Amino acid sequence: MEFARNKTVRGIDLYYEHYQNSDSKETLVLLHGFLSSTFSFRHLVPLLKEDYNVISVDLPPFGKSGKISSFKYSYQNLAATVVELMKSLGIREFNVVGHSMGGQIA
Repeated sequence: MEFARNKTVRGIDLYYEHYQNSDSKETLVLLHGFLSSTFSFRHLVPLLKEDYNVISVDLPPFGKSGKISSFKYSYQNLAATVVELMKSLGIREFNVVGHSMGGQIA
């Protein structure tokens, strides 16, 4: 099952795509690079979702996530926002895969 959703986390609207694999207990969280979005992983997700649960996040202020001046756009706060998202989804254990800026946040 796959779905896209928005969820308010730490005061900002966060867009994410969730690809569930009922045969896997491992979850991968994909974080894109600067000026990018979940679209960056469009060729990778079909391969990963065969073996893992996959969550791809639009890091604010990019993609379909919110853009507000009161949000602190630091790597530390972005990382905490991703962790908070995962907690809100009931996922306690996950691996993070980041590209470029997403790697620094990971």
